[in-house]
Formats: sequence, structure tokens, C-alpha cells
Amino acid sequence: TPTEAFPFPHRPTGFDIKEYSGHKTWPSAKWAWEFLRRSHKYQEWCFSSESENLSPAKRNFIAKKEYGLLKFKLCGEPYDGARIARPKFITRNVLSFSRVTRGQEKKISSTPHIVLRRGEVLIKFHVLALEHTHGSIETQIDDAKIILQKRAEQWIKRKSMKKVWTRQKNELLPLLRILDIIDFQSELKGRKVDFEFNRAKLYKLIYSIPEITLSKNSLSEDQTGVNAQYQQAFQSKKKIAENYANDYYLALAVSGPV
Repeated sequence: TPTEAFPFPHRPTGFDIKEYSGHKTWPSAKWAWEFLRRSHKYQEWCFSSESENLSPAKRNFIAKKEYGLLKFKLCGEPYDGARIARPKFITRNVLSFSRVTRGQEKKISSTPHIVLRRGEVLIKFHVLALEHTHGSIETQIDDAKIILQKRAEQWIKRKSMKKVWTRQKNELLPLLRILDIIDFQSELKGRKVDFEFNRAKLYKLIYSIPEITLSKNSLSEDQTGVNAQYQQAFQSKKKIAENYANDYYLALAVSGPV
């Protein structure tokens, strides 16, 4: 499996929240990266012969087109560290061209005409208006937000996209833990370790649901039904977690959890 093949140093098992040090202060880009690097699709591509044989420019192009990364980053790399660049996502990529200073006037005159690609919007701001009122920039920004929102709605409707709601931090961390626990179990199976996790108990562990102490004769059909509901809830959360790893992480890169 992908999790057995790629180097993921200090990969959390998902069992202990202490494995996710500093998660309460993680920036939005780190949340996005932590989900993306757990995507089996991204893991497979990172270490595929196709990716390894590409030029850096071509690898960056595919990373941007398929995964929303401005520059390729190996899934085994942490968010940052010594000589490790942080990931940058297209959802936070804002370019700026200005004609304010003399140097910029010379530079802009030699810049080719801008061609808008699909999904891009160009809005022009007039700093010159500051000569008349200091509130003009705020007004222009407010107008730009309205325009961007309208264009975004048009794009979403055209692409039949679903809106991704930003989740609370205490909702996102359990999703990461679920992905880690599942991959840890796959790793154990790869090592021929015969150990199966009870998903009802895992759900209670991750979501801090206390176990009820039962006598030998108190395990009724009702309790069995409750455990089945926990197993179903685990599967439901697993699907959401996989959606974040494969797609929704780009929404996190914009603003992160609240």
C-alpha cells in the first residue's frame, strides 16, 4: 500500500492526541498540507515512476494543476523545518502588478498583455483616488469583494461544485486521527501483525466518548445496536476525512479552521 512505501517520519498512529503537537495554533496552510500528504492518490503520484522521471518544471506544473500546489512538495516532508520550504497553494496565490513608482512604470511597460485563464478574475484598483479621499481604497476593496463573490458563484454553478463548509479545529483533528489510525492498521497488516481494531471503540476514543461499564448480563441487543451505530459513524467520518485529503484541503488553505 502507499503508506508502506513512502517515508513519513514520525507518522502519528492516531491513538494519542499528544502526537499532534501544537495543533491548536496550526496555520491554515499546515492544516491543508496535513490532509493532502495523507491522500493516497497524492502519495502514489509522489513516488510513481511517472513523477520521478519528470523535470522539476513539469512536476511543478502537474502539482499545480492536479493538486493545487504552486510548487511540488514530497508528501513525506513535514510542513516546514530546516531547509524545508512550506507548501503554497493556488487558493492563496494573489499576484500584483502596479504602476506607482518610476521603477514600476518602466517595468510594467515591458510586461506582456495579461491573458486571463479559466477561473481567473482581474480587478483594477486606483491608488490615485487617495488624492481625493483616504476612504477610497476601502470602498474599492468592498466593491471588489462583491465582484469576486458574484464571479465565484458563477464558477461554482458552472462547475456544479459543492460548497465546503469550514470546520472547527476540534472537528478537523479527529478526521486526521482517523486517517492515521486506518493507515497504521494497514501498516501492521503489511508487517503480518494480526491485530484488528474495533471501529466502534476507535470512534469513542477519538471523540472522547466514555465507555460504559457493563455487567456480564447487561450486554443486550440495544447495546449491540449502539455499537453498530458507532461503527457506522466511524465510516461516515472516514469518508469526510478522505474528502478533505483528496479535495477539501484547498478550502482549508484559504482560511483554515475557525
